[in-house]
Amino acid sequence: MNVNEIYRLVNYIADKDFSGNTLKPDDYNLLLKVVNINLFELEFENMVAVSQRENKPMDKIIYDSRGLREFIVRKNLVSTNDFGIFQFESDYRENITMFVREVEGNGPSGLVGTFAKKRIELVSFDEFSRRNENIISLYIPDHPIAFLEYGGVNFQIYPRNIRGIEHIYLIQPITPFFAFTIDSLGRIVYNYGASTQLRWNNYMHYKFAMLILKEMGINLRENQVIEYAQLEVQNHSK
Repeated sequence: MNVNEIYRLVNYIADKDFSGNTLKPDDYNLLLKVVNINLFELEFENMVAVSQRENKPMDKIIYDSRGLREFIVRKNLVSTNDFGIFQFESDYRENITMFVREVEGNGPSGLVGTFAKKRIELVSFDEFSRRNENIISLYIPDHPIAFLEYGGVNFQIYPRNIRGIEHIYLIQPITPFFAFTIDSLGRIVYNYGASTQLRWNNYMHYKFAMLILKEMGINLRENQVIEYAQLEVQNHSK
């Protein structure tokens, strides 16, 4: 669904069975922004819980998630300093995993390439400080670690001689926007070209609409929203 179809759906539900509690476009845009963030956080927290419960790495869980799959990004990063400091990408939101990238091969006749090898463990600064008390465990090459520093702008990797990594992370969800004008009769006219659509998989659009309705004080299950959507499509096509 595009943002106009979602707007039409939530207002159809509100107007049909909930005393005409419909949304104005400006209020709808505010809820698009709020629900977009809330849904991302909800889905991510669910994935963290599954990862902890099943004792599986986050990357194994995220790739099985239909909700967050659209936001997964892989990037190869190279450090420009000798301190193992890497800067977060501008669209970074949540870490999934990191791998050390190493060169393999032995010349023109052999396969030469750069491959993701060892997993880098992301730890809290407190955990880093605890491990730092044991200098041997901190600098074991086979168990590299990373921690956030400088207000979350950079991350520090140990051992410091690691120069290349593959970073798999979730990007910041793009804020959807419903663009419109008001015609001479006071009617709302949707502007598709100036609007920003949901980045979410189509599978998540009904859940998105459900959370908008919840913010409006209308509590429905996702399957109920789907049933209303089918009715709205039938009525709109008449």
